[in-house]
Amino acid sequence: MKQGRPEKGQICTFASIAEAAELLNVSERTVKAARKVHDLGTPELIDACEQGEIAVSDAAAVVNESDDVQHELLDAVRSEEKGTPKNLKAAKRKHEITTQRTAIEAGTAKLPEGVFEVIVIDPPWPYGNADHYDPENFRATTPYPEMSLEEISALDL
Repeated sequence: MKQGRPEKGQICTFASIAEAAELLNVSERTVKAARKVHDLGTPELIDACEQGEIAVSDAAAVVNESDDVQHELLDAVRSEEKGTPKNLKAAKRKHEITTQRTAIEAGTAKLPEGVFEVIVIDPPWPYGNADHYDPENFRATTPYPEMSLEEISALDL
C-alpha cells in the first residue's frame, strides 16, 4: 500500500511481522530487516533493495551509518574497479579499516579510558596482507591495520 491515507473503498489492514513473513514467504528476520531499511535507509539504498540490486539483509547492516557513509558504501559496491567489495558488509568493513588506519596515522585514535587490573596486548603484527583486505576472497587477512615491528617496539607501555 502506498504511504498515506487509503483511497476510497480501499481496505487498510496491518499484518504482524509473522503474518507479513508468511504472506511474503520470507523469514521474520527478513521482514524486520526490511522495516529497518525502510525506516533508516537513504532513498538510494531503499531503491537499490527494491530493484534487487542489494539484499535486504546486506542493506540492514549499514543503515545505522550516516547518509554520506551509506552513499559511499553503495558507490563502492557498484564500482567496477578491481578489488571492489562484493557487498555492503564487506564495503563497511573496508571503510572501518580505512577510517581506523587514518585515525592511527593522524594520531587521533582514542585509547580506552579507565582503570584496569589486567592489560592483554596483542599488537597488530605485520603479516604483510593488511593492504589487501578482502573478506570475500581471502579470509586469512587481518581485520585491522597492521603496524611495523618498529612501530610496535616504540609503543609506550
